[in-house]
Amino acid sequence: MTDNSFIISPRITFEVSVRLLGGLMALGYTIAAILKRSSRVFSDGKATVKIDWLEQLNRHYIQVSIIFVVWLM
Repeated sequence: MTDNSFIISPRITFEVSVRLLGGLMALGYTIAAILKRSSRVFSDGKATVKIDWLEQLNRHYIQVSIIFVVWLM
């Protein structure tokens, strides 16, 4: 909903099955979700470890990134 230059987005909470979401995506719909996340990042310049907590899923996710530098002569 819009009112001049403002976008009014009422909060709606509901649960749907993964099967229903898959069916909607197969029909061409775009699915989006807003998740509350908190992150902790640890890095030493060569490797980075990122730990995310997703509140709605009640789970931690871990990402590990390693930087490799290759010199070609």
